[in-house]
Order: sequence, then C-alpha cells, then structure tokens
Amino acid sequence: YEQLMRYAFEGFAHYRTDTGASAHYPGMHSTNGRRADGIEGFARVFPIAGVWLGTGHPDAIDVGGQSLSLSAAFTQGVLAGTDPKSPGYWGPVNDYGQRIVESSDIALGLWTSREQIWNRLDAAQRRQVADWLIRAVEVETFDGNWELFPTVVHRVLKALGVDTRRVDE
Repeated sequence: YEQLMRYAFEGFAHYRTDTGASAHYPGMHSTNGRRADGIEGFARVFPIAGVWLGTGHPDAIDVGGQSLSLSAAFTQGVLAGTDPKSPGYWGPVNDYGQRIVESSDIALGLWTSREQIWNRLDAAQRRQVADWLIRAVEVETFDGNWELFPTVVHRVLKALGVDTRRVDE
C-alpha cells in the first residue's frame, strides 16, 4: 500500500504544473483535451492523498531526494484550480462537462483530508473552493453513474459545513 501510494505521489510531483492545479502525465491526450486531462491528473490523485493524510501517514514524502508536503501541494492545487484569476484555473463546471466528474474526486479529497487541508483554509478560501464545487450540483449531467458525482459533491460540502440550502433539492 505504501509503495503504491508513494509511486502515485512521485508521479504527481514530477508531472504537476507550476500552479499545482494540474498534472500532465506522458502519453496521448484524451478526447477531452490536454486541459481536462491535466485537471484529471490532479483530481484522481487527490482522494488517495486525502486518505493517506487522513489516516495519519506522514505529510512529507521524499520525491527524488526532496521533501514534498502533500497537504501544501494539494492545498496549492485546489486554491489555484478554483481561482478564476489563477493561470491554473480549472474553468467553470458546465452542463455535461468533464469537470463534473473531477469535482467529485476533488470533494472526496477535501473530505478525507479535512483536518489537514479544509480546516486550515480561511473563510474566503473555503468560499472560493465551495463556490466552484457547488456548480457541479447545479448543472445537468448524463444519465447513469454521472448522477452520483453531484451527490458526492453535495454530501461532502454539507458535511464540511457549507451552506447548501439553495441546492438541497
């Protein structure tokens, strides 16, 4: 387990962008494009990091002889990705868009690392992240498993203390 997690984190650390909001792994791009793939590169590793942190594993890991703080790296990425003024901004969550899928992993990462990341954000940062995520609850999704993504986001936001009344229905 630990070797697999370190392998995932080392790859993320090596391929993440300067803003930390994306990770561009080698290989062909998906039909969603390089930008969406980069967001996915962040979002799909975040829940793993959240579980790692939330279960008491060390925050700092050795990556190529340098120490990387997972909580700092994922905090940086979430804040850059949800900030429209940042060059790492993920863009808005739109109807039927790939960001709906990634929003659920980002929400899950925040939930599982809430002590190390969410609880350390200030009120403005929490609002910024929650405003980006809550769009996933408001948009139209494809039928099938896509209907679960907004549910995950909603339940996580509610559990984190975000006012979700406008989207509770």
